[in-house]
Amino acid sequence: MGYDLALRSNDVNSETRKVLSDALNTQNINGWVAKVGSDFLEGFERNHKIAGEDRDIARQLLVNVHFPIPMSAAAAVRHAKDAPQDYFDTIGASMFERLRMIASSDDGKLYPAWRGEASNISDVIHALPRATILKHHEYLEWLAKQDRVRRYAYKALQRLSEFGATSAPTLLWLIDDAQRFRGKSGDDWESAYLAGLTGPCQLRADGASMIQPIYDRLVSGTVVASGVYGRLVISTLAGMGADPDEVWQHVKATESETSAKAKPPTGQICANAQWSRSPALQGGAAIGRGGPDIAAAIPEGDVVERDQVYISLIDFCQKR
Repeated sequence: MGYDLALRSNDVNSETRKVLSDALNTQNINGWVAKVGSDFLEGFERNHKIAGEDRDIARQLLVNVHFPIPMSAAAAVRHAKDAPQDYFDTIGASMFERLRMIASSDDGKLYPAWRGEASNISDVIHALPRATILKHHEYLEWLAKQDRVRRYAYKALQRLSEFGATSAPTLLWLIDDAQRFRGKSGDDWESAYLAGLTGPCQLRADGASMIQPIYDRLVSGTVVASGVYGRLVISTLAGMGADPDEVWQHVKATESETSAKAKPPTGQICANAQWSRSPALQGGAAIGRGGPDIAAAIPEGDVVERDQVYISLIDFCQKR
C-alpha cells in the first residue's frame, strides 16, 4: 500500500511539472495553471526544500509576468539553499520590475486589485539573500517614495538595512513621511512607519548615528513610545547601542507628556542588544521574561544594575 501511494505521489509531481513546463513554453498561463503553480510553490514550504529539477520551473514561474505572484512564492527563495547566485538575482530583478509595473498601472482605487500581489512580491524580496539585495539599492529608494505601493510592499523596505548607515536618511524620512497619514483610515501610516523603524532595528551598531534623531522624534511625538510601538523603538535603540539610562529617560519623559500610564513589562531585557556603553552588562544581555528565570539566563559576572530598563524584542527585530 505504501509503495503504491508513493508511486501515485511521484506521478502527481511529474504531471505537475509537465503541466507547468508546457504552459511556460507556450506562454499559456491561465487561471487554472496559476493555481497549479501556486500549489507547486507551496509544496516547497511543506517540504522545506526544493528538488533540483523543480528549481528551474520555480524560477521560470516567478520571472514570467503572466504568472501572478502567490502567497507561497517566497518559499522558492527561502528553501533554495543550494541554488546558484544567479537564481536569486534573476528572481530579484523580476520582483522589483513587477513593483514598477504595478506602480505605473495603478488606477488610484481605494482597494487596488494588485494589493495582494504587491504584498506577496514584498515577501519574496524580503527573503532574498543579501548579495542580491545589494544590487537593488536604487529600487528600494524608489519604493520608499511610492505612497501607494509601499503600503502593501513595506516588508521589502526593511531590507534597506543591508546598506548600513547610508540608508539612515531614507529610513528617517519614512518615519517622518508617515506622519502625513497619521490618524487617517487605512494602513498608510503604519506601513511607512514600520518600514522606517524596523530598518534601524536591523542595522544594530551600524545605525548608531540614528540614536539622537530617534530621541528627537520621541520628544516630538513622531516616534511612538506606547504599546507595541514603544517596545519596538526600545528594541531598536538597544540594538544600536544606546545607553539604557538615556533610553529609559526619553521613553519615560514621552510617556509622561502623553499621560501614558503603562510601563514596559518588568524584568524583560533585550535578547540581542550589545550594551557597549553600559558597564552593567558585560558582553550583552540574556534572554528572559522576568522572575527567577532571568537570573539563570544572565552569564556569570554580569550584573544588572538598571532595574528601570526593561526591553522586549519583537520577532521581526530578532530575525528576518
